[in-house]
Amino acid sequence: MATNASTVSLRAAAKALGMPPTSLTRWLESEPTLARAVLQQPGPRRAMVIDLESLQAAWAALQAGTTAVEQLSEREQLRRERQQRLYWQGQELRQQVLALEQQHVAAVDVVEARTALLQHIHAAVEQWAAAIGPELAGCDPDQRYQVLQGGIHGLLSNLAATTPPSCTADDEQDDADACQSETQSRILIEHYRARLHQLRAQIHSRELIAAADVKAKAWAEARLIRDQLLAIPARCAAVADHPEALLQELMACLHL
Repeated sequence: MATNASTVSLRAAAKALGMPPTSLTRWLESEPTLARAVLQQPGPRRAMVIDLESLQAAWAALQAGTTAVEQLSEREQLRRERQQRLYWQGQELRQQVLALEQQHVAAVDVVEARTALLQHIHAAVEQWAAAIGPELAGCDPDQRYQVLQGGIHGLLSNLAATTPPSCTADDEQDDADACQSETQSRILIEHYRARLHQLRAQIHSRELIAAADVKAKAWAEARLIRDQLLAIPARCAAVADHPEALLQELMACLHL
């Protein structure tokens, strides 16, 4: 079969339209105006041949809404409407799933993150107490207060700069296709329904807890630790005779 510069393969036509070959195949099967651009159907030892200029013109007309609806059979129109309903039903369920996932966190992850953070604070406080102990030797209470006050501000700045980042899971990205088959749409709908039921059950059993509550509690606990650290110079200036006494007082203040 003779070809010219405007005849291309299915893959080349899909690349020219900016879509996967599988999506173009579905469009060619469901849209008569696009199917007219197919010059040769695939078969044994032969590939599909497409008139690219005709395909691009038909695609542009379809995107612009100038394709007459009357060209589609009533059965095809009903099939497309059903396909669109299934697609948007799946998208609605997907948004519900994403909303619940973003609004809740796993209780186990919260406990592990809090434990890791407290261990980090404990190690930082121990290191700071060991480093500042020699500076307090031979100082009177007023001098100790000044040294401790400057050291506490440095410790808080260090904690803010070196706190381990929270581990957040990446959101799953689904490549939903508006022209996907009804079977694929139904599979996605059942997938999202199952995930929605799972999330609701985990919320009911307290396996998942509201992220807003976790943030509020963490904020209050962080402010309490900060206030306790800021109160250490006044509490420890008179008793910090050696590093061990200072560390004991620090641990007692912070309940670590």
